[in-house]
Amino acid sequence: MAKKYYTIQEFTRIFMVPEEEVFWATVSGRLKYKVIDGKTMIPRSEVLRLLRRLNPCITEKDLDVLEAMVMLKEKH
Repeated sequence: MAKKYYTIQEFTRIFMVPEEEVFWATVSGRLKYKVIDGKTMIPRSEVLRLLRRLNPCITEKDLDVLEAMVMLKEKH
């Protein structure tokens, strides 16, 4: 089942950007987030929004594949 929220660390692995940039994007309001159990969590819809800025044809299934690829890469 697909995740509903991503931690900042997971988000940085998907987009390959520094954590500091993600942190400042949340603080400045450019990136929507929620605090759940004391952790900053980025909604899946926000991740899709950003991916669609890069490529408007991106679907939820594409995000699932991207997430699986990142997880597979980390295991090896």
